[in-house]
Amino acid sequence: MFRFPIKWIPSPVVLDHHIKVWTGSDSFVTYYLNSLKIAVISSAGAVFLAAIAAYGFSNIQFPGRNILFLFYLSMMLIPPQILFVPKFLMFDWMGIYNTHWALILPNLFTIYGVFMIRQFFLSIPIDISESAMIDGAGHFKIFFRMMLPLAKPVLATFAVIDFSWHWNDYEHALVFSFTPDCKDMDIESKLLQGELLFVRSHGDNHYPAQVKHPMTSIA
Repeated sequence: MFRFPIKWIPSPVVLDHHIKVWTGSDSFVTYYLNSLKIAVISSAGAVFLAAIAAYGFSNIQFPGRNILFLFYLSMMLIPPQILFVPKFLMFDWMGIYNTHWALILPNLFTIYGVFMIRQFFLSIPIDISESAMIDGAGHFKIFFRMMLPLAKPVLATFAVIDFSWHWNDYEHALVFSFTPDCKDMDIESKLLQGELLFVRSHGDNHYPAQVKHPMTSIA
């Protein structure tokens, strides 16, 4: 990486750095599984809760619905960094600081997901749900038996986007986790890159990025 002229095939070819990060005392397997656990649970919960909220804002008539939705959207104007201190104090009071729940719970509620799914629900003719109500179906049955199956495309799209967000979430993991059993791939890869900042052989300091991004590229 740092030789000039460039030598495309290193000599000798070694795989020690690859083996070390996966089998050493501080194995990447734990951090990879932590990232996968946090991203999967967060995205699955966010999709389900966002779909419920989107249905309420699109198919249930109640006074002040549009005003409440505009107020809900306005919270996107608040930078997430401003909420770090209140979240830190709240998680410490709840006893979930430095646990995976501190990284999962805030991600279950997403304004963007509610907006995205709500716009899709609004594109579905209201006659479908009204016909179901005439036949005796309630909102619970309409949501699970009709709206969710029709919304599979937008739910899948949002699931991929949300998974990518959580997989690459560095700031929350940096603030709310510090022990090895809680840290995820983002934190450990940055720490390892820092430790190997002055390593000049075989591109060792770029390996964390190589093992972190395949999941995101697949998504």
